[in-house]
Amino acid sequence: DFRVESDNSANALFVEGSSGNVGIGTTSPTQNLSIETTSGDVNAQLFAKHDNSDSDARLFLTTYSGSATPTLYFGDNANSTMGYLKYANNGNSLQIATNSTEAMRIDSSGNVIFGKTSTAFGTAGHTMGAGNGSLELVRDGAAGLNINRLTSDGALVDLWQAGSQEGSISVSGTTVSYGGFTGT
Repeated sequence: DFRVESDNSANALFVEGSSGNVGIGTTSPTQNLSIETTSGDVNAQLFAKHDNSDSDARLFLTTYSGSATPTLYFGDNANSTMGYLKYANNGNSLQIATNSTEAMRIDSSGNVIFGKTSTAFGTAGHTMGAGNGSLELVRDGAAGLNINRLTSDGALVDLWQAGSQEGSISVSGTTVSYGGFTGT
């Protein structure tokens, strides 16, 4: 065994001889790297730095005082100029943020949510439903779906049922046609 100790912190760093596991705050590391504390917060950071700032890429694992929810960040959870990918191990969601503002979430049901934090249909943003294959587009004060065919006339939308195309919406010049349409 190899130990590094200080006056107030027995076994501040411990390398177990037979396994080679490294422990910080423990003399019984059960993994390649075990970090343990009884004082509340556990924070482990792995930096990929190319200068002397803390704003470079990092892997940040933390649990906060009063919470048993470990959180894994790729990026920086505190720096408002960077984004991050956040996984909170409480069954809630995987979140992606830019400039510390959440941009996308995958919730515990597998729904992919853009521009909002829940699947609420009355809130602007987009949701791809995991279990039902739905796509919900919610926008305040403007069209929720814009379709742009760039190079030629033709189909804009094909409409299918049970594996067979039943209709389409197409464009020719300035005319929009609804194929297979019956209206009342």
